[in-house]
Amino acid sequence: MLDSTMKGTIRTFAALLLTAFVLGWSFQPAQAQVVLSDAEWSIEAGDVDWFADDNNTRGGALNPATGNMLVVSRSGGPGVYIMDPTDGSVLGQLSLEGVSGGTFPINLVKVANDGTIYAGNLAIPGQAFKIYRWDDEDSDPVVALEDNLNNQRFGDAFGIYEDDDKYVILASGGGNEAFLALTYDKTAETYSNELIDVPAGYARGGFGSVDGANQVWINGFGTPLTLVDLGTGDILLEVPADDIPHATMDVSYAEIDGRAIAAVFPSITTDPEGQYVSIYDVSDAENIIQIGRTAQLGPNVNLNGTGTVEIDADSKSLYIVGTNNAVAKFDISPALDAVPVVLNFNAATVPDTLKAGDVVQVRGAVADHDWENDLYLGQAIRWNAGSSILAENIGGDYWTATIMMMPGDNLEFKYWTGFSLDPEEP
Repeated sequence: MLDSTMKGTIRTFAALLLTAFVLGWSFQPAQAQVVLSDAEWSIEAGDVDWFADDNNTRGGALNPATGNMLVVSRSGGPGVYIMDPTDGSVLGQLSLEGVSGGTFPINLVKVANDGTIYAGNLAIPGQAFKIYRWDDEDSDPVVALEDNLNNQRFGDAFGIYEDDDKYVILASGGGNEAFLALTYDKTAETYSNELIDVPAGYARGGFGSVDGANQVWINGFGTPLTLVDLGTGDILLEVPADDIPHATMDVSYAEIDGRAIAAVFPSITTDPEGQYVSIYDVSDAENIIQIGRTAQLGPNVNLNGTGTVEIDADSKSLYIVGTNNAVAKFDISPALDAVPVVLNFNAATVPDTLKAGDVVQVRGAVADHDWENDLYLGQAIRWNAGSSILAENIGGDYWTATIMMMPGDNLEFKYWTGFSLDPEEP
């Protein structure tokens, strides 16, 4: 209860006790998201000797052929670590025989569907950019490309596009006005390369390939997430900042159950509070919806805004290298399966008039859920003032709140109204 005697009345709550049975098709869409609060496993900076609170660990990729995760680190010397996807334990390392040159001899890695591995160095003007190829996790690397690429910086961003006929290894860096497309013809077993022009810095962060469509998402801090036609170089779509903030770097794309899903990292590049992955449904360019985000990967500043993210569509998993903070794996099924439940409230029956700056709070519990101690899909749905579900005034007496729920779950709830949630505030 809140004491509001300064306004001439005591306002406790306006309670409407209801039950909501969640059916996946029955609720209107809304901008709401699931917070993935628990990683399946996480290796924090300092847990192992090859990963520290520094900028030496930036690159990671999933090997579709083995299921293993590969992570590039330079702490204690350059290495590409082969990790068990079930628990993050190290199974071994790739051979780096002959790997040398550049500011960093190896920086980022990607893997084709057949298990062919590609990795690149970081090269600044005056240095050759190198891309290496491994046939599998047990082979030695060979040089696939060595070129100064118009004396530009390359190796900050790295990706791979694939269709039936070819791989296209993608790379960029800094404020480049182009990105590299190194094409491997699977039949002829030959390489060819070209530079695809884009606005400065558009591809400095990462690539998310739309395999089979000859398209790729590119991203960079301060620039929009952008869809490019690899054949023509044409820009097909620039996502407005209102849909996906222009403050992210790496991007991963996957098609899951007929939906187009994109994940971006970091969500606020260098800010410690932004070291998490945001997940979006980009199926409809006119209605891009954030459906989820991971928990904070750690408290450390990521001064370079570096790191990588990769969605595995088959397992509905997210693999993350969060520079300075954590290497982790998340199950993204809850973000994909949850539905937004929109609660609309008419406050006309509340004894005292609510103003837009007052509080309408949804309190309650999901059936068979420990509301006092646990979060539900990252939300604190509680029968007390600890509930995180606050309604928004949408004009006059009308308020709306959105709760993310799993199909089939039951919610009992009431509305609580007050001038403030602070018991000390009159």
